[in-house]
Amino acid sequence: MIALEANKKYYTTGELKDMGYSYYKIGQMEENGQLHRINRTTYENLSYKDDENDFINAAAYVPDGVICLMSAARYYELTDFLPDVINVAINRKKKVSTLPDWPEIKIFYFDPSRMDTGVKEIKEGGDSFDIILYNIFLRLKLWPVIVFVNSFYCFKFVISHDVDIDCCNIVEMPKYSSEMSVNIFK
Repeated sequence: MIALEANKKYYTTGELKDMGYSYYKIGQMEENGQLHRINRTTYENLSYKDDENDFINAAAYVPDGVICLMSAARYYELTDFLPDVINVAINRKKKVSTLPDWPEIKIFYFDPSRMDTGVKEIKEGGDSFDIILYNIFLRLKLWPVIVFVNSFYCFKFVISHDVDIDCCNIVEMPKYSSEMSVNIFK
């Protein structure tokens, strides 16, 4: 059996089984305080030593979720607005069984065809999370960041005029209307 890494916060049951742990041993580790079950398939490593990351926590609670909208804009430093929730997109056919008290996670349900395009995996320590790329739909031959900013409108997410202007000013691009973005993404 392979020992749990101190720089990996979450393990799935499949990962633990691949490391040589049986369901019985996983249950013993939970009773001994080495692991804490957070949902049906994911365990928190209680010997984790690195810094907390809200996106890693969100990825553990929402498997196959993608960090999106204002949370993604904040990650890419397109805005100085600090969202009070983590926005996560999931396939509309999936369900989330458990959400944490902190960090607060807001779920957005999307068509499966939108979940595969423009997603990047970010690794931090032993864990990882998926985030929407700011240059999604590059194949449309549009300036990538314009499409990202306009995707806020496409996803029917209401942002303030100040935040929109802030995103546009940082990347020095012209402001496009929300009608254009809706037509792009149909």
